[in-house]
Amino acid sequence: MNKIFKFQKVMFVCYFIMLILSAIYALSFMTAYQDLFGYENVLNESVANFHTELQKYNRVIFYLTVVGAISIIPLFALEINKKVPDKIALIIMGAFSIVFLIFCVYGIIKIPGFIKEYHELDFKWLWLENPTLDQDYVYQTKDLTFYLGYALYSVSFLCIILFQVSLFASHFTYLKQEEKGEDNA
Repeated sequence: MNKIFKFQKVMFVCYFIMLILSAIYALSFMTAYQDLFGYENVLNESVANFHTELQKYNRVIFYLTVVGAISIIPLFALEINKKVPDKIALIIMGAFSIVFLIFCVYGIIKIPGFIKEYHELDFKWLWLENPTLDQDYVYQTKDLTFYLGYALYSVSFLCIILFQVSLFASHFTYLKQEEKGEDNA
C-alpha cells in the first residue's frame, strides 16, 4: 500500500506540474506568431486567415486550461496528495481528468494540421504591409511552439492516465486491506 500511495503522490505532483505548464503554454502560445497579425491585403489573406485560426485555437486551449486550473481546488480540497481517495474524489478527479484528456487529444490532433498549413503559407507579400520588411524578405517559420505543444500534450496525456490509475489503485488497495482487516496506510 505504501508504494501505491507514494506513486499517487508522485503522480499528483506530475498532474499539478502539467496543469501549470499547460497554462503557461496557453498564455504564451500566440507570442511566437505575433508577426503574422494585422495583414489585410488580399495577397496576404492566407496569412491573416491562419492567424485567425491560431487565435481560435488559442482561445479554446486557454478555456480548457481555466478548467484545469479550477481542478486544482478539489485536488487540494480532497487532499489527494495526503489521503487515499474515496469514491467521490475518484468521480470528481475523473471528470476533471476527462476534460484534461480531451484538451490533450484536441492539441495532439490540431497541431500537425497547423504545422502543415503554416509551411504552405505564402509569406512573400508580407513586405507590402509591413514597412520594416524589405521586398526580398524571407520569413523564417517558427515551429518550436508547435512541437513544444505536441510534447506537452503527449506527456500530459500520459501523466493524466497514470494519475487516474494511481488514484484507483490506491482506492481499491485500501478497500482490500480494509476487508482483510490489515493495518492501513
